Amino acid sequence: MGVPVHVTIEEIRKPETDAQLIADSISPQLEKRIMFRRAMKRAMQNAMRLGAQGIKIMSAGRLNGIEIARTECPHDLWRDRHQGLGL
Repeated sequence: MGVPVHVTIEEIRKPETDAQLIADSISPQLEKRIMFRRAMKRAMQNAMRLGAQGIKIMSAGRLNGIEIARTECPHDLWRDRHQGLGL
């Protein structure tokens, strides 16, 4: 219990281009039953508008409440990708 803890906080200058923050913003939209293509397209447009060199989003499961699960993967040009996971 007497171990010192060091925490470093860094500001993310462009949160729309951070992979984890994009995933965290899309997942609540899907939970609210917003159309998945619209949510993914909006996130892609925001990232590209703010200087991302490319983006790829993958969404899997029962999208829009349809009986059969599937995977959707719209993408735009990409270079070095960072991955984020939204649950």
